[in-house]
Amino acid sequence: MAGANDNQARIAAITATQAVRDATRIALDRLHECAVDAQVFEIPVQDEREALPPTAGVMPRSGDAGIQAALAALAALDYAECQHPMATVRCPGVLVVDGDAKSVVNELNSRKRELRAAMSAFGTSGWYTWRANLPDWAHLNRLQAYREWHVYDAPRRRVGLSWAGHGHSIEQLRIGALIARLEKQNRTHGHVHIESELALLAGFDPDEVVVIRKPVAPNPVANVVDFNNRRRLVKSALPLIVPAPMPTIGALGDFVAGESTRATREDLAIDTLLVEHWHAWRYRAPYRFRLPADPVNARLVVDDELRLTAKSGASRPFQPPGIDQAEVLRAALSAGRGPLPGNPPLDGAGVLRATAANRAHVYLVSSDQSVWRVPIGDITTVLSGCDAEGVTYE
Repeated sequence: MAGANDNQARIAAITATQAVRDATRIALDRLHECAVDAQVFEIPVQDEREALPPTAGVMPRSGDAGIQAALAALAALDYAECQHPMATVRCPGVLVVDGDAKSVVNELNSRKRELRAAMSAFGTSGWYTWRANLPDWAHLNRLQAYREWHVYDAPRRRVGLSWAGHGHSIEQLRIGALIARLEKQNRTHGHVHIESELALLAGFDPDEVVVIRKPVAPNPVANVVDFNNRRRLVKSALPLIVPAPMPTIGALGDFVAGESTRATREDLAIDTLLVEHWHAWRYRAPYRFRLPADPVNARLVVDDELRLTAKSGASRPFQPPGIDQAEVLRAALSAGRGPLPGNPPLDGAGVLRATAANRAHVYLVSSDQSVWRVPIGDITTVLSGCDAEGVTYE
């Protein structure tokens, strides 16, 4: 039954691909008939030796040359020769038409949405497997095929173009989850360093949180203003299709690397690069066990009945009423429990702060920034002589 379902999914995706190709030809024929002017800015397509973001300048095109560049960008569904696998054809700007193009463009956009839905049945490995065996998919660039065309049914007053997306995408996950990802990749499309990366990560606590900071390729955006001065910011990798007359155009300048200098919270908390291929960075010690997705990032409170509570909220020192903090925490560590991997033994004069907790452990940071993970029941036992059932959570 699974094989039959896979067959149906593949047939549906192939059919959807052909429908997009057919609808694209019809829409392009209509634009050839009614296009009268264009102002666009070609962004050179990355070749196999280049990395994102773009390193070459944009190329302004107008008049007949602009129309040809605009139509070529709209027509691009497949990879060009030497095109980088993470790059797409981009040509922001405006294509001006004299006539109705909205109906055929809307039909094309509908087919594109159907293609995206049909392709969702394929994982990355399934896609690579089948594209190698099907001529219609051999060169298909799915992102280019998914991109919808922006079309307007009334003239616009101004279109200002600029770059957006300087910086990095941010994802937090535990080292255990990162190891699982690497192991999965190793079973499918591993790279030459993956074994050494797995060996490196094996020396760290699997509960430690790392941050994946991938460079974000800057993308062109258009600030579209109508004659009532209403504004709308839209992604603009492809030319906007606008009825005559030509709006005032704010030109797209060359991308300048390092234009954004604002430090994010993650930038301030990051320590060192851990796994280069995955852009995985290690946090500084106080931040290594915080993750918004679970009860970490907590403060510890002891109520009148001496029950330990992991309470969601801002990190605070562990200060149980009437009990010496250092004495309690050192007692919990006295069973010979060492710090987490890579940290030195506890300094006898150090100050401990409980910076995070979950259902299993309390995470302590000493004054020398060493991190300790203590079973939550150990601290409970020291505090009140009760077992782990005396621990409550809010």
